[in-house]
Amino acid sequence: MNVEPSFANVMYTVLPITLANVFHMFVVKSNRLQSLAWPIDRGKSWRGKRIFGDHKTWRGLSVIVLTTALFCLWQSIAENFAPHLREYNLISYSAVPWWQVGACWGLGYALAEFPNSFAKRQIGVSAGKGRAGVIGAILVFVDQADSAIGVAVASMWGLGLSAEAALWIAIYCTALHLVINFLLGLSKVRKRAL
Repeated sequence: MNVEPSFANVMYTVLPITLANVFHMFVVKSNRLQSLAWPIDRGKSWRGKRIFGDHKTWRGLSVIVLTTALFCLWQSIAENFAPHLREYNLISYSAVPWWQVGACWGLGYALAEFPNSFAKRQIGVSAGKGRAGVIGAILVFVDQADSAIGVAVASMWGLGLSAEAALWIAIYCTALHLVINFLLGLSKVRKRAL
């Protein structure tokens, strides 16, 4: 890590995974790449309930990983043309290649959602649905935090960021995920605001 983690540093650093998430929502909303939109669990069940559900697809995994890598490439090119941007990045593309950053973040983001999806299916919450009350509030928070924690863990274990930087990534990205999903819900790109 070449700088201390601040709000601006974290937001700039994770811009590629943020843009990939927004892009993924538009792919889903516009029903693109249907040939990849089949469930990762292949419709299988465990204890009579779906493992992950219809919303965890190969399309989602592929789009998140590939577009995160492409946005990392874009960010690294931007930093070559405007070297002062490197001061804001917690990742050094000269030390870690853009494709590795993209793969780590994309996989961390996508795979971290699986345990939560599995747990929700097992307690009877259908894919894409919410639940009322305290349980519902906890599920909303976990829905937003799981992928942020996945990105944070991938940043620490796969990219060598400090535990402090990873913690700030988890905190800021959870808040950012809440805001983005709320805005995507208001604009009808997502079915639910949260």
